[in-house]
Amino acid sequence: MWGPDPLLYDASVFHTAPGSWSILWDPPYKGKISVWDDLSTVYMAAQLLGYDQPDASQLYNLTDEQLERVKRKLLELKPNVRKMWATGGELTNLFENHEVVLAMGWPLMTNELRKRGFPIGETIPRENTTGWIDHLMITAASEHKDLAYEFLAFRPIPKPRSL
Repeated sequence: MWGPDPLLYDASVFHTAPGSWSILWDPPYKGKISVWDDLSTVYMAAQLLGYDQPDASQLYNLTDEQLERVKRKLLELKPNVRKMWATGGELTNLFENHEVVLAMGWPLMTNELRKRGFPIGETIPRENTTGWIDHLMITAASEHKDLAYEFLAFRPIPKPRSL
């Protein structure tokens, strides 16, 4: 229930994987990209600016000056953004309808688009990437708390290796 935020691309448009997040800012892709409507987009721009070097933890402790530069970088990106996505289904639809050719995404969308026969590619750019994690909670009103606790404590039994 976690994973990276890779760069997704339409493999019918790009015959090799883009190497950098900077491609999102390229003028030929004006109105043809999508980014996640999430704080992760801020971190992606900060990575592009090198704010995670040499210490990756610095990415989550940006100074006011660094945040201002990230803001300016994201404002420069705005003309290229067709739509920001909030759900996996939104981004999947944007690719399937050929509205976007590049996006920050999740492996979930890559897998879904491949199942549907869409030529999607996925890569981790040279600047690296952030990730996502789903948080599981048991609310006070849950009717099946015992089952929820069993799910949260579940550990699959490894299959024995063949000799």
